[in-house]
Amino acid sequence: MTPEMAADWYGAVAGLTQDALDDGQAGMWEYTHAERAYWTDKQTGVAEPIEYGYVGGWENIISCAAFLVFAILAVCVTLASTFSFEYQSGADAVVLATRRGRSALVGAKVAAALVYATGYFALCAAVVVGFSLVFYGADGFWLSMQSMALSSPYPLTAGQAALVLVGLMYAACMGFACLTLALSSRTSSTLSVFLTDVVLVLLTGLVPSGGIGVLERALALFPLNFANFSVPFSALESYPLGPVVLDLVGMVLLVYAALALVSTPVAVVSFRRHQVA
Repeated sequence: MTPEMAADWYGAVAGLTQDALDDGQAGMWEYTHAERAYWTDKQTGVAEPIEYGYVGGWENIISCAAFLVFAILAVCVTLASTFSFEYQSGADAVVLATRRGRSALVGAKVAAALVYATGYFALCAAVVVGFSLVFYGADGFWLSMQSMALSSPYPLTAGQAALVLVGLMYAACMGFACLTLALSSRTSSTLSVFLTDVVLVLLTGLVPSGGIGVLERALALFPLNFANFSVPFSALESYPLGPVVLDLVGMVLLVYAALALVSTPVAVVSFRRHQVA
């Protein structure tokens, strides 16, 4: 291949991003000038030449990332009764009457719940990552992600893409864990907390966007949707916030960090202020 032929080929690869921006996700989203500049700059950062090779282990991690949704749901199920069961059983009257029941104890319950959520998710992620690398090998970590998705504008390697996807699932896990604690502190019905988690974690993956760009972007923030490799890395999902543009990766981190920061104080304050007979 001559240098001239290579230049034309990489120019055509760069053109895939522009074609996708012109298409506007089949006409359901009109990209702003800021969004177009954002994606164009990101695609410009893709390393050349694109390096091809075996990336089976990392590709399998990406393919299996959606299974971590069940880890998120398991965390939510086990945390749903953290406070609500005490309301049901009447243990809240004993706990809140102790010397540190409204101070250190409630903080310890929340901290223990988050440590448990982290440990359980880490165990599940270790199974997905470990088995993938043991059976498929760890070769190809530094190979271009474009070897798996040529049209992706992300300047990441195959291994980095796999780890980013697992990290996004962890962010969602912690966000939903904190939300579950907040819901549990507000009601004595463990079932209602569990059903809310099921709807948000699982059923949002079954809701069609109907060609509505805003709805499609909202649904993309739920774990069952962004666990699909093409959604965070190839679909050009972007969120213009005034002069600032966030991609799906950045928006997921922002949303679940905000959810955790809001829900955790709600859980603590709600339990502290709970009145018992």
